Amino acid sequence: MALLTLPNELLLLIAETLPEVQDVNSLLKTNTRLFSLLTPHLHALAQQPHKCPVLPLCWAAWKDHPPLVNLLLSSGLQPETPDPENGDTALHYALSQRLHNNPTSSILQTLLSKTKDVNVPSAADGSTLLHRAAAAGAMEELRMLLATPGVDVDARVAHTGETPLTRAVVMGRVDAVRLLLEAGASASQPPLPTSGQTLLSLAASLSFSSGLGITELLLRFGADASVLLPTDGQTVLHRAVEAPGVDLLNVYFANGVSPDLRNWLGRTALDAAVLLGCERAAEVLLRAGADVDDRGVAPGEEGQGGEGAEKTHLFRALMYSPKRVASVKLLLRFGADYKTRGPRGGKSVVELARERELGWALQIFEEWEGKGKGKVEEEKEKEEEEVEVLGKGGKAKL
Repeated sequence: MALLTLPNELLLLIAETLPEVQDVNSLLKTNTRLFSLLTPHLHALAQQPHKCPVLPLCWAAWKDHPPLVNLLLSSGLQPETPDPENGDTALHYALSQRLHNNPTSSILQTLLSKTKDVNVPSAADGSTLLHRAAAAGAMEELRMLLATPGVDVDARVAHTGETPLTRAVVMGRVDAVRLLLEAGASASQPPLPTSGQTLLSLAASLSFSSGLGITELLLRFGADASVLLPTDGQTVLHRAVEAPGVDLLNVYFANGVSPDLRNWLGRTALDAAVLLGCERAAEVLLRAGADVDDRGVAPGEEGQGGEGAEKTHLFRALMYSPKRVASVKLLLRFGADYKTRGPRGGKSVVELARERELGWALQIFEEWEGKGKGKVEEEKEKEEEEVEVLGKGGKAKL
């Protein structure tokens, strides 16, 4: 006998004997009559306890089934309830559906209108919906979430301290970073407890275009470049000295970062540039107004017979190995004092060079002393022209 010749009562009895919800679902898809007849029975099954580890509302969101979602919500199920299978809620499943399968799914919006906590974290990894949307750079979903009452734009993952903005920065999502900052996300967040990184240091590690764009946005919205990074006690400015170009330094200075920020030893970025022989970075720092005669003193140096107080950039340039010929000339060109004695009866840089028999340095000082002012200014103007050309697309070498 053909199945469809049976009366509805018998068809319902047959459906009730099927052991799995999936079997009922498969049967009702075979015919429009069976669909109409068995759908209420399937919905009733979906609201009953069953062996499937996935909660009914999570399953409906995962399978992108709006009618069943509405039915389950009307029966009192909560979107915030975590699924025992993986810790996600129906909200997380609905967001995943939009991001990976059906970008037009209406289920997320439906669940958001019913949720009591849009900031509910996943029990699996502690991330909120905003964290996941930010990491994916999903602009429509981000706008949807940010428009939901009560959303916490600075929600933190408990075990990592990451905010949605952190996730967007790490993934290089420039547009998402901009949207979150405009929505009130804090650009001055403390270093992450797990990695010791700040938003600015994370941005500095990104690829060229996204890294510079995100850095500029963070600085514009108040990120603090003077924060000492726990891993090495440096600031992002000190780290930028070692970058394979000077674009990051230029972004910092264009957005008001002081060229004289100090690290945990009291040293400036210019001192780091001289130490490492990064003359191009040193020149950018000096043009931005770095103190050419800064006397940053490291802890413990003050007691060395006053010698620590004389350790200006020029002094250090004489003592570093290999010879810092280019650095010494650069510092002199920007007005470094090589004649005045240091405080507490210290020596001048020339005297120190003579005492330590640094012939190469003495030769530079003698040549500098013998140059006419016109020649010095001519060389400086020529170098400024070269810098201008580099700023229009040339590549600088350290």
